[in-house]
Parts: sequence; structure tokens; C-alpha cells
Amino acid sequence: MGRRARGAARSGVVLALVLLGAIVGANAAQAAVGTQDFSYAGVNQPTAPSGEKPQSKLWFNDGSWWGAIWSTTKKAYDIQRFGPFSGWVDTGVVIDSRDKSLADMLWDGTHLYAISAIRQGGSASDPSVKLYRFSYDTSSMSYSLDAGFPVGLFTPASSADLEMTAIDKDSTGELWATFTYANDPGSCPTLSSCPAGRSVLYTHSVSSDLEWSPAVVLHVAHASDVSGDDISTIVHFGTSIGVLFSDQNADGSGATADYFAVHADGAPPGTWSEETPLKGVLMADDHLNMKAAPDGRVYAAVKTSRNSSRSRS
Repeated sequence: MGRRARGAARSGVVLALVLLGAIVGANAAQAAVGTQDFSYAGVNQPTAPSGEKPQSKLWFNDGSWWGAIWSTTKKAYDIQRFGPFSGWVDTGVVIDSRDKSLADMLWDGTHLYAISAIRQGGSASDPSVKLYRFSYDTSSMSYSLDAGFPVGLFTPASSADLEMTAIDKDSTGELWATFTYANDPGSCPTLSSCPAGRSVLYTHSVSSDLEWSPAVVLHVAHASDVSGDDISTIVHFGTSIGVLFSDQNADGSGATADYFAVHADGAPPGTWSEETPLKGVLMADDHLNMKAAPDGRVYAAVKTSRNSSRSRS
């Protein structure tokens, strides 16, 4: 999935949702789409290596497509370049040597960032959220890890407590990251009490890419009581950062929702507003992906839970 586009400044916030449902028509399944590539046999994951919906694995740079691709020989994720005749060519540069890790990639034109963590359900001796930064050499068409990286952004009690991570950069050069995390007193420093369940957390760079704020619960009404299955994702659009998160915990009316939290670039870190682009019975699910268009509009592809057995009677 390619890196999200940068949006131009505009007033207001527009979130367009494309609701993904069941397959439409038998002919859709018969269409020839893409080319079968090499196997990812041996990947040590509860899901496929590109199976996390919000995460981007591809980026375009210097006339080529690049990807965070599983190496069956190294049992790790490497930076690979796609050649029109040769297919994927492994550069040998490892992104994260933890074979259970999953990364969201961001190429900003100068540096390549990877925010990587162990997905919920994959145990590891080091479950921490890490930020990697690489520089690109045009003469050798290669990436190298920058000094001081990786940086540890957050250390969960275990990988079972944390869902996948996502990252983006705002117009001031500040990096922002989000993930959901099982509630405990240490993860709710901004709340008077820590409710059971899961919260949406965020963290951001402070004075440089090497220094980050403590990860805290997103400062909006519904971020502290999402379900254990919920996720969050992030995008920069116009002059704002947006965090979209699912909340499958039904309210008093039986409704679930997708919420969109917005932070203006340059505003105090804790200043967020919240919108509700989608709400209703079985309307939320943990399938989210966002992109920003050049005009500043945000597009989100989401899935509902309307195909759940709970909706059939």
C-alpha cells in the first residue's frame, strides 16, 4: 500500500468513507488482478506480512518502487526495490530483525521512516515500539540506518497488549504515531481513572526525530474505552493531523462507531477535536485505511461488522 499523499491547506475537515461490504457479484472474484510473486513461507506472524490494513509497505523514490518485503532467507523484513524485469531485488538492508514485527513505512522525500512493533498475538522477548530512520544514497541507490536509531517509543507489558502502529509527519516536521493498547494505570496518565478495555494512544517527536513525548491516551471523549479488537490509524491532511479509530463497544443504543480526532499543526499537543463520521448498529470494525488528497480531503476505506452473525436473524 503506497504512502499517503500530502494535502494542501484548507478550512474545515472532510472525511469521506467508503464502506466495504461483501463481494459484489461472482465475476469480481474471477478478474485477473496483479501477478503472483514469491512465497512468504516462514513468516512468523499471526497474519500475512502485509495484512495490517492501516500500514503502508510501499513507497516511490528515485524512479523506483520500494517495499518493506519479507526475506525468506533472513527471516526478517528488508528494504527491496522493484525492477520492471527483475521483480523484487533485496538490497540487504534489514528494517527490523524481529521476525514477528510489522512496520508502517513513511518516505518524506529526505528520510525513510519505519515505526515497528510486535503485533497483538505475537509474543516476543522485545515487544517495544521502535522508530527506524534511513537515509538514501542516490549514487548507490541504497538506504542506510541513521545514527542513534532505532529509538524506543513505547514499551508494552507484553505484545498481547498492543495493536499495530502507524505514523505520519505534519507540516511543521513533527512526527506523530498512534496505536491502541490494553488499559492499565501506566497507560492512562491523562485520566483520573483507567477503565477496563483498550485505549487509543499517541506520541509525537519533540525537538528532533530522536526525542519523543510519552505515549498517552488521545485527548478526545471516546478514546479510552474501545474494545480489545479496535485499532487506530493516522494521516496528515492540509494543516492538520487526523487519527481515525474504531470503537466496537456498543453504546446504550447498541451503536458502534468510527471516530476521527483532529489536531491542528503547531497547536499544543493535547488539543484535539473529535468527529463521528460513522455510527450505527454493527457499523464499526477493525479494518481502517486512510489517504489524503492534494485538495486536503481525507478518504477512508473501512469495513463494517454487518456481516457478523449478530446481524443475522
